Amino acid sequence: MYYDEFIDAVTERAELPRDDAELLAQAVLQTLGEMLDDGEVRKLRARLPSALRQDLQRARYDARCFDAAEFARRVVRRSRLGAADAVAARAAAVLSVVRDAAASCDVRRAQASPDVWASPTSG
Repeated sequence: MYYDEFIDAVTERAELPRDDAELLAQAVLQTLGEMLDDGEVRKLRARLPSALRQDLQRARYDARCFDAAEFARRVVRRSRLGAADAVAARAAAVLSVVRDAAASCDVRRAQASPDVWASPTSG
């Protein structure tokens, strides 16, 4: 998937202007990187557009799972796009695009927290 395709999909699914969609995609990928181990990050980065790969980096500490509410809080803090509920709800759109881009990618740690993939607003 190319960068423009990725961001266009986020723009459409999240119903955001392009600039906001880019900020949100970056925030979601940065937060997702905190959940994945080194191997998972490498696999997923290989499926992302090169312009987004730097946003998905392995956290400096051990990867850890956290619930959807914590995922949403981190995305809201990073994106600085305004109302927490609206940002968190739109994070699900970004995750759906990531999921599509990584269709055959094995990311077990993120899959261990399926509530994050399903709906970052629950909790």
